Amino acid sequence: MRNFILCAVLLGVSAAAWADQVVLTNAGADTPIALVDAQFGDCENDTPFTSVSPIAIGDATEGADCDAEIIVFSDDNAIAVVENPGLTAGDDTVTVALQSRWVVPVRYWVVTIDPVPPDLEDIYRDQVDIADQAFNESHAGISFAEPTFDYEDDPTWGQDVATLAMGVFNGDTDPDVYTAKLAERIAPLLNTMNVYAVQAPALTGFHLALPDGRSSGHITIGVTATMSTLAHELGHAMSLDHINFIGIDTLTGTVGEYCVAYGDHAYYDGTCDYGVKNLMWAEQSGLRDEITEGQGFRTTVNTLSFINGRVPAIRPPAEPQRDCADWIFDRSCPYLALDEN
Repeated sequence: MRNFILCAVLLGVSAAAWADQVVLTNAGADTPIALVDAQFGDCENDTPFTSVSPIAIGDATEGADCDAEIIVFSDDNAIAVVENPGLTAGDDTVTVALQSRWVVPVRYWVVTIDPVPPDLEDIYRDQVDIADQAFNESHAGISFAEPTFDYEDDPTWGQDVATLAMGVFNGDTDPDVYTAKLAERIAPLLNTMNVYAVQAPALTGFHLALPDGRSSGHITIGVTATMSTLAHELGHAMSLDHINFIGIDTLTGTVGEYCVAYGDHAYYDGTCDYGVKNLMWAEQSGLRDEITEGQGFRTTVNTLSFINGRVPAIRPPAEPQRDCADWIFDRSCPYLALDEN
């Protein structure tokens, strides 16, 4: 539910003369989506093409005044970002070798106070499955591994942990104090999403970020969290923010609920581009199981995403990386609400 810090209209292209094509290898059984930045008469941004391979993209060129890039989204594959694909005035074939999804290990640390329900591990596996499905169906190219489990069953220590976790959630406790308490008994796994399941009935969940904004690999969830809470917090860990918030419209001064739009924050009047089913909707609706391609792109390429910038990184540093804040919409960053599903 919360992320804490530790100390357009798309332009279609006529089907007239398909001179250039994108050939995919290792593609899944779905119909992939290619977003193309290139010169199509005008210099265009994120022009969508949806087809099985080969994907015809028209007569596209690139040059000093119009750089080119091809982004490919496909189920069961990592997002492919091809910078400077070499589009000329002739007939071009760009071959893209799709890779398997980037896999994030998950460890549950169950901090107990009372007896654990016998089906608890099944519930937590279902939470991971919801996240895995949401990220795959949005073509985000990230997979979450079958979780492993560890149990800490000291009731006194568990109660202290629950109290501190609730304090962090409410903004009353320094997250460093909370993590120090956890460290008394738990050594988190490296390059793994460490999920602390705490028996604090009023707690939903939160993600802890490092001082530089990168994910610490720490998520805490409460026993009453909805099934989509873990997936929501994993969205934070992969660099996503809430798509709606309570604030003041900088243009009108109106106080209300807003949703994030490209270029600025737009006033939310009930016609937000996303909706309560989006994984990054701030409130616990219980329905959150969707993210857009614009969000999925950020989870893969953003330097603050958990899969990037670690040693060793889950996603190799040679892969293109960006710093696409949710509200940025430019040649490097598709707009957040872009959704071609």
